[in-house]
Amino acid sequence: MHRLRVGRRQSGQERHQARVSAEEAEQVFAHQPLLVQADVKHWQTEPRLCAWGRTAAGRRLSLVFTLRGNKIRVISVRPMSRKERTLYARQS
Repeated sequence: MHRLRVGRRQSGQERHQARVSAEEAEQVFAHQPLLVQADVKHWQTEPRLCAWGRTAAGRRLSLVFTLRGNKIRVISVRPMSRKERTLYARQS
């Protein structure tokens, strides 16, 4: 039988969880370079897109979003992984 180690799990989540504000997510779309591509792998009921870009403060973020009418709905936002930062640097 497996035992759940709640204390350790919480500290791991806190350590890896980086807070990104809605304002920072919005800034990614206003700054260049902005890389965007379709996320066909996770496309289920509506088109999903991935974007990689920077905030006004230079923070590099990865977003998953969809378009609803004339609005952008952010599904997920997080700091870029090391691999994403490398690809972003090469393509920008």
